[in-house]
Amino acid sequence: MIRVFHAYGICIPAACAATMFGATAQAGAWVEFEARCLMPFEKQASADVDGLVLGLQDGTVAAFRGFDEPFISMSTGDIAGTRFCAVIGRENSPDKAEGWVEASLKSGRYVPMVIDNDDWFASNEWIEPRIAVRIYRSNEITQYYVIETELES
Repeated sequence: MIRVFHAYGICIPAACAATMFGATAQAGAWVEFEARCLMPFEKQASADVDGLVLGLQDGTVAAFRGFDEPFISMSTGDIAGTRFCAVIGRENSPDKAEGWVEASLKSGRYVPMVIDNDDWFASNEWIEPRIAVRIYRSNEITQYYVIETELES
């Protein structure tokens, strides 16, 4: 099931298209990801799309825009049974994400994991279904993902 998510590539096309244009925005993609994707998934809830505008929808995947800062978009949905949420943006200050990684690994809540040759951080048996988080940076665009996995204990 996780491999199907990878088949769509690292960047969900509907979300990436919204971030490719314009000047660099203020740091905010991590804050949006943590609030709208990560925290709800940790609570086994749906992604928070309140106040956002539906941009594109393709089957079970939806892309949203309407953030206070330009060049941030969010995708959420289900790809072949794998529930996911992603925030894509031009992140100028990755310190908050790196701080989360450091604290999460140190506390033991998350552990490093490789899924389809990519580095992820998987929840460490404190939640089921387990989730995995990926932080990916390329070409000035930062992509934050959380997926529901089949890694139950």
